[in-house]
Amino acid sequence: MNLSRRRFIYSAALGLMVPYVRASSPIPFSFFKLDALFANAWSNLVISLGGPRPSQNTIRAIQTIYDGIVSAGLLSKMLSVNAIVPDSLVAARVPFIQAAGDQIWTNTSFVDADLTVDGLKGNGSTKLLDPGISPNAQIVPSSNFGMTIVSPDSAGSSTGVEFGSINNLNSDHDTYLGLNSVGNANVNSCGFGSGWNIQVAQAGNGYYSANRLTTTDLKLYFANQATPHAQIGSATTATGTALASAMYVFAVRNTNGGAPAAFTSKRLSFVAVTLGLTSAESASFYSLIAGLRNSLGGGNP
Repeated sequence: MNLSRRRFIYSAALGLMVPYVRASSPIPFSFFKLDALFANAWSNLVISLGGPRPSQNTIRAIQTIYDGIVSAGLLSKMLSVNAIVPDSLVAARVPFIQAAGDQIWTNTSFVDADLTVDGLKGNGSTKLLDPGISPNAQIVPSSNFGMTIVSPDSAGSSTGVEFGSINNLNSDHDTYLGLNSVGNANVNSCGFGSGWNIQVAQAGNGYYSANRLTTTDLKLYFANQATPHAQIGSATTATGTALASAMYVFAVRNTNGGAPAAFTSKRLSFVAVTLGLTSAESASFYSLIAGLRNSLGGGNP
């Protein structure tokens, strides 16, 4: 084998000798992808945080969705993305993308029995996760923000709010996404009053993604296996600014006093905090999430 005309250098990050490429030459991302390198790093983090090693099927599924996010040009918009994998309660709390928030989402009252192949189920009274995401400290929900959940539970099956923070003294500080017991999908991103927040009928169980692209553009998208991705709601002007306070999952944090409120009993199979996604980007994100949940064996209604 003749390698005499090929120069190699040592990559400390990869632990390998790799071909030398001039700085002026573009290097494709796929050049550095070695099987499940990214997902194995996520798996090792799960172990270091006290969990058992996720299954090879889960590791492959995480690598596939990550590669898809990169290929779709969405990586720069991902802040904290959690697949809520079924392997263990530790793995279900470790986001596979963490550009903001904590390495592991803080658990309040969830136990192993709450986690199945379909996701993690709240109880409507005490159970929540804290991703370590603070509106207006790490994100700007009044102008560029997205929050996505996937729930396999039927519409109207739970009271409460699935994700966010509220201020019961001044609602234009609220940032939340909720699917309530009367069958509505509710979204607020620093707005209050008619035309400033979203309240529409739930389209079913599935993917809900609320995205604010500007101070005058807030949209809610929905999809599931039976319903193509589409916009189901919109609102206009953000009237306030979010408070630098934690956002909870399976409940909201009331920034006036700090206590959790509006617990949900829904099951969630995916949660993400992002920058605002366009309709096309949200559709791509949904397709990747659906593929992930299908690979994991459930949680994709």
